Amino acid sequence: MFERVAVAALTVTPVALIAHFLLRGRTRSSVADAHAACWPALLTLAGAATCAVTALTPLLSGQSMRGWWMFAHVAAAPLLMAGLIAVALRRAPRKTCNNHPAGASPADKAGDSRSVSGLPGWVTAGIGVVAVGSILLNMPAWFGQEDMSLLVSIHRYAGLALGIAAMLHVYSAWIARR
Repeated sequence: MFERVAVAALTVTPVALIAHFLLRGRTRSSVADAHAACWPALLTLAGAATCAVTALTPLLSGQSMRGWWMFAHVAAAPLLMAGLIAVALRRAPRKTCNNHPAGASPADKAGDSRSVSGLPGWVTAGIGVVAVGSILLNMPAWFGQEDMSLLVSIHRYAGLALGIAAMLHVYSAWIARR
Protein backbone atom coordinates (compact mmCIF):
# COMPACT_ATOMS: atom_id res chain seq x y z
CA MET A 1 0.00 0.00 0.00
CA PHE A 2 2.71 2.47 1.00
CA GLU A 3 4.67 1.80 -2.20
CA ARG A 4 1.69 2.75 -4.39
CA VAL A 5 0.94 5.87 -2.37
CA ALA A 6 4.60 6.93 -2.43
CA VAL A 7 5.03 6.43 -6.17
CA ALA A 8 1.75 8.21 -6.96
CA ALA A 9 2.44 11.15 -4.65
CA LEU A 10 6.03 11.58 -5.75
CA THR A 11 4.95 11.49 -9.40
CA VAL A 12 1.92 13.78 -9.18
CA THR A 13 3.61 16.49 -7.09
CA PRO A 14 6.47 17.35 -9.48
CA VAL A 15 4.15 17.14 -12.49
CA ALA A 16 1.73 19.57 -10.79
CA LEU A 17 4.57 21.95 -9.90
CA ILE A 18 5.93 21.91 -13.45
CA ALA A 19 2.43 22.52 -14.82
CA HIS A 20 1.94 25.41 -12.40
CA PHE A 21 5.25 26.95 -13.43
CA LEU A 22 4.47 26.64 -17.12
CA LEU A 23 0.95 28.04 -16.78
CA ARG A 24 1.84 31.09 -14.69
CA GLY A 25 3.51 34.19 -16.05
CA ARG A 26 7.26 34.45 -15.69
CA THR A 27 8.89 37.41 -14.00
CA ARG A 28 12.50 37.96 -13.06
CA SER A 29 13.99 39.25 -9.83
CA SER A 30 17.39 40.74 -9.23
CA VAL A 31 20.22 38.31 -9.81
CA ALA A 32 21.95 39.04 -6.49
CA ASP A 33 18.85 38.24 -4.45
CA ALA A 34 18.22 35.05 -6.42
CA HIS A 35 21.81 33.82 -5.92
CA ALA A 36 21.72 34.58 -2.19
CA ALA A 37 18.66 32.35 -1.78
CA CYS A 38 20.12 29.52 -3.86
CA TRP A 39 22.31 27.60 -1.43
CA PRO A 40 19.63 26.68 1.17
CA ALA A 41 17.28 25.47 -1.56
CA LEU A 42 20.05 23.45 -3.22
CA LEU A 43 21.02 21.94 0.14
CA THR A 44 17.38 21.00 0.72
CA LEU A 45 17.00 19.49 -2.73
CA ALA A 46 20.23 17.49 -2.39
CA GLY A 47 19.16 16.08 0.97
CA ALA A 48 15.60 15.38 -0.16
CA ALA A 49 16.68 13.70 -3.39
CA THR A 50 19.24 11.52 -1.60
CA CYS A 51 16.77 10.53 1.12
CA ALA A 52 14.08 9.75 -1.46
CA VAL A 53 16.37 7.68 -3.68
CA THR A 54 17.90 5.76 -0.78
CA ALA A 55 14.46 5.05 0.72
CA LEU A 56 12.53 4.21 -2.43
CA THR A 57 15.08 2.22 -4.43
CA PRO A 58 15.31 -0.71 -1.98
CA LEU A 59 11.57 -0.46 -1.28
CA LEU A 60 10.58 -0.66 -4.95
CA SER A 61 13.01 -3.52 -5.58
CA GLY A 62 11.36 -5.53 -2.81
CA GLN A 63 14.25 -5.33 -0.36
CA SER A 64 14.62 -3.72 3.01
CA MET A 65 16.86 -0.70 3.45
CA ARG A 66 20.19 -1.76 4.92
CA GLY A 67 23.90 -1.50 4.25
CA TRP A 68 25.02 1.37 2.03
CA TRP A 69 21.43 2.42 1.34
CA MET A 70 20.86 2.94 5.05
CA PHE A 71 24.21 4.68 5.50
CA ALA A 72 23.48 7.14 2.66
CA HIS A 73 19.94 7.73 3.94
CA VAL A 74 21.11 8.51 7.47
CA ALA A 75 23.93 10.72 6.15
CA ALA A 76 21.56 12.74 3.93
CA ALA A 77 18.91 13.37 6.60
CA PRO A 78 20.88 16.13 8.39
CA LEU A 79 21.50 17.85 5.03
CA LEU A 80 17.78 17.85 4.38
CA MET A 81 16.89 19.20 7.81
CA ALA A 82 19.63 21.87 7.75
CA GLY A 83 18.48 23.01 4.32
CA LEU A 84 14.84 23.17 5.37
CA ILE A 85 15.64 25.21 8.45
CA ALA A 86 17.93 27.54 6.47
CA VAL A 87 15.25 28.17 3.85
CA ALA A 88 12.61 28.71 6.55
CA LEU A 89 14.80 31.17 8.44
CA ARG A 90 15.75 32.98 5.24
CA ARG A 91 12.13 33.43 4.27
CA ALA A 92 10.77 34.23 7.74
CA PRO A 93 9.27 37.70 8.07
CA ARG A 94 11.63 40.28 9.51
CA LYS A 95 10.27 42.01 12.61
CA THR A 96 11.77 45.49 12.48
CA CYS A 97 10.40 48.94 13.03
CA ASN A 98 11.22 49.97 9.48
CA ASN A 99 9.16 47.36 7.61
CA HIS A 100 6.35 49.80 6.82
CA PRO A 101 6.15 53.58 6.79
CA ALA A 102 4.49 55.22 9.78
CA GLY A 103 1.33 55.98 7.80
CA ALA A 104 0.98 52.55 6.16
CA SER A 105 -2.53 51.21 6.19
CA PRO A 106 -3.37 47.76 7.62
CA ALA A 107 -4.19 46.66 4.04
CA ASP A 108 -0.63 47.50 2.95
CA LYS A 109 0.78 45.58 5.89
CA ALA A 110 -1.48 42.58 5.20
CA GLY A 111 -0.48 42.58 1.54
CA ASP A 112 3.21 42.27 2.38
CA SER A 113 4.48 39.21 0.55
CA ARG A 114 6.86 38.29 3.39
CA SER A 115 4.13 38.17 6.07
CA VAL A 116 3.32 34.48 5.54
CA SER A 117 6.24 33.42 3.37
CA GLY A 118 8.04 31.58 6.18
CA LEU A 119 5.06 29.38 7.01
CA PRO A 120 5.67 26.63 4.40
CA GLY A 121 9.24 26.28 5.63
CA TRP A 122 8.22 25.93 9.24
CA VAL A 123 5.48 23.43 8.37
CA THR A 124 8.00 21.42 6.37
CA ALA A 125 10.52 21.58 9.23
CA GLY A 126 7.76 20.46 11.63
CA ILE A 127 7.01 17.43 9.45
CA GLY A 128 10.75 16.78 9.39
CA VAL A 129 10.82 16.76 13.19
CA VAL A 130 8.07 14.10 13.17
CA ALA A 131 10.01 12.02 10.62
CA VAL A 132 13.31 12.30 12.51
CA GLY A 133 11.71 11.99 15.95
CA SER A 134 9.79 8.85 15.05
CA ILE A 135 12.93 7.05 13.93
CA LEU A 136 15.03 8.36 16.83
CA LEU A 137 12.45 7.01 19.30
CA ASN A 138 12.74 3.67 17.54
CA MET A 139 16.52 3.36 17.97
CA PRO A 140 16.71 2.55 21.69
CA ALA A 141 14.58 -0.52 22.29
CA TRP A 142 12.15 1.22 24.65
CA PHE A 143 9.04 -0.09 22.97
CA GLY A 144 7.59 -3.45 22.05
CA GLN A 145 7.47 -4.88 18.53
CA GLU A 146 4.04 -3.40 17.71
CA ASP A 147 5.04 0.08 18.85
CA MET A 148 8.32 -0.09 16.93
CA SER A 149 6.44 -1.12 13.80
CA LEU A 150 4.08 1.81 14.33
CA LEU A 151 7.04 4.20 14.67
CA VAL A 152 8.53 2.87 11.41
CA SER A 153 5.17 3.40 9.67
CA ILE A 154 4.97 6.93 11.08
CA HIS A 155 8.50 7.53 9.79
CA ARG A 156 7.59 6.25 6.32
CA TYR A 157 4.48 8.40 5.96
CA ALA A 158 6.12 11.43 7.59
CA GLY A 159 9.06 10.99 5.21
CA LEU A 160 6.67 10.88 2.26
CA ALA A 161 4.86 13.97 3.54
CA LEU A 162 8.24 15.61 4.10
CA GLY A 163 9.28 14.89 0.52
CA ILE A 164 6.10 16.43 -0.84
CA ALA A 165 6.25 19.38 1.55
CA ALA A 166 9.92 19.97 0.70
CA MET A 167 9.11 20.04 -3.01
CA LEU A 168 6.25 22.47 -2.43
CA HIS A 169 8.33 24.61 -0.09
CA VAL A 170 11.38 24.85 -2.33
CA TYR A 171 9.12 25.53 -5.31
CA SER A 172 7.32 28.34 -3.46
CA ALA A 173 10.69 29.80 -2.39
CA TRP A 174 11.92 29.62 -5.96
CA ILE A 175 8.74 31.19 -7.35
CA ALA A 176 8.92 33.98 -4.76
CA ARG A 177 12.40 34.84 -6.04
CA ARG A 178 11.44 34.92 -9.74
